[in-house]
Amino acid sequence: MLNDPIVEAVHQIRESIARRFNYDVTAIFADMRSREAQVGTRLVQPKKTPNKTAQQTGVPSADL
Repeated sequence: MLNDPIVEAVHQIRESIARRFNYDVTAIFADMRSREAQVGTRLVQPKKTPNKTAQQTGVPSADL
């Protein structure tokens, strides 16, 4: 497998952040939320999901 410098950089940054918070996911997210409060916007955007139409689901739109 080829070494991708971008992927390697992401892995190094991820490891650095995890180490800084002693691999505590709760602490990592608490820090992220405090940073979001400082900048006034979300740092991680929610995943967008396409709206399902009645035609795609087979369910009348009133029931969606």
